[in-house]
Amino acid sequence: MLEKYSQLTPGAFFILERDKVGDYRLPSASESIYRITGYSAKTLKRKPHLFFVNVHPDDILQLQQQIQLSGRELQQLYVKCRFLHAAGHWVWLSIKAAPQYLNSGVRWCGFTYVVNPQA
Repeated sequence: MLEKYSQLTPGAFFILERDKVGDYRLPSASESIYRITGYSAKTLKRKPHLFFVNVHPDDILQLQQQIQLSGRELQQLYVKCRFLHAAGHWVWLSIKAAPQYLNSGVRWCGFTYVVNPQA
């Protein structure tokens, strides 16, 4: 059902989880993530680190700090960052996600989309 809605939006839905050790998992991502990142949902689920290693070096610290704050305070995550698309060009992403405490860590249910229309 979620996949049908994601086809109607300019972005992608995702669920990101961080365990208490700090390791990330991406248990769910809509297939429309491919339009945004150039990586399939299946690939990002298997290798969630691909997202973080492709964030622009000038933006990664802010992204990490915002994720830490969101997870600690359980407040909405909202950040914009540059991402190196698999095709080799930079895109500006807007990322919004709501955190939820889990016994095993934190889960974010969110949405991301490209904010530069030329990308």
